Amino acid sequence: MGPAEISKRAGIFRDRGSVNIMNDAIVCGILVKLADEDRVQRCEQPNRKGGWELTNKEFAERRDDAGYKI
Repeated sequence: MGPAEISKRAGIFRDRGSVNIMNDAIVCGILVKLADEDRVQRCEQPNRKGGWELTNKEFAERRDDAGYKI
């Protein structure tokens, strides 16, 4: 998924606004931080654009979290 799709799904600011600043800056910053922590990595989306995905390690940890009971 790319930053734009993540922003849309999360309901994060998408309009360039009156100052015409970059869209999706919040999401890009979060993705860079997660990449530094080896939780996400760059990938290619089906539309051939750049995107992000969970690393194998993070995916395994998230999958293991699904088994918890409330």
